[in-house]
Amino acid sequence: MNELKKVEIVVGFACNNRCLFCSIGAKNENKSTEQIKKEIIKAIKKDKAREINFTGGEPTIRKDIFELVEFAKKTGAKTVRVTTNGRMFSNKDFTERIAKAGLNGTIFSIHGSNAETHDSLSNVKGAFIQTIKGLTNARTQKLTIDINTVVTTENLDELPELAEMLSRNFSIRSMCIIFPDIDGFLEANPWLVPSFSQAIKSIDETVTVLKKYEKTAWVLNVPPCLFEKNRNAASCGELRTKMYWFDLQVNLDENRSKGKIKLKECKHCTLEKNCVGISKKYIELKGEPKIKALK
Repeated sequence: MNELKKVEIVVGFACNNRCLFCSIGAKNENKSTEQIKKEIIKAIKKDKAREINFTGGEPTIRKDIFELVEFAKKTGAKTVRVTTNGRMFSNKDFTERIAKAGLNGTIFSIHGSNAETHDSLSNVKGAFIQTIKGLTNARTQKLTIDINTVVTTENLDELPELAEMLSRNFSIRSMCIIFPDIDGFLEANPWLVPSFSQAIKSIDETVTVLKKYEKTAWVLNVPPCLFEKNRNAASCGELRTKMYWFDLQVNLDENRSKGKIKLKECKHCTLEKNCVGISKKYIELKGEPKIKALK
């Protein structure tokens, strides 16, 4: 693996949303400020990470988030970002304060092009309006904005429209389209998981929209052989990222194939060494997808 680029620090699992597809589920434990500071030091001094990304749960509801951002910056992180549902950024004072503390960028999670869909999936009425206002405030503070969107049966048809709206109105840098891992709350809501055959046309169209606006588009957990057009958007390259959980630290490149299998056709594919395969839980739920080895 090449030089480590980023460390993602899970600060805890507490969240002000309760997304129906959340892979964390009902966990709500949190790390202490001192524990996180020790992890920041290790990430920068020992693992030589250039970027620290605080994730959760929802990092922005922590009272010490400004202190943690400032500490990461002063310890030597070139970039400090936060993965967020964006609701706290709807507060202008909060956004100004966290930017002043040293935050460079945000990764907003948004899962619908309208309030009905996003609020339903996030399980919080009014979440969409707050997230959109948060995007506006983040843009005003000139924070880099990237987007995470989880693909479900409920938002599938809206994904191209969502990409259009975000690209045109909020100057996003990239959008990561995430086919869901079947864990946490999603195990109780399997109806939210589309089949690859249901999802791929909308995903392809979404990537095409992002390319039109010259935004970076990438897709997680969908094998490249299933794409109709935008095969190069399938994430097969190195992430160069470590994740600091509570009781373990995981190199994501070494862990990407966990829980996944390859079908017999895969051994004939030119991307066999790069592709991580298909989730076992997906196959248990939906059956084996029809794939064709790439030549």
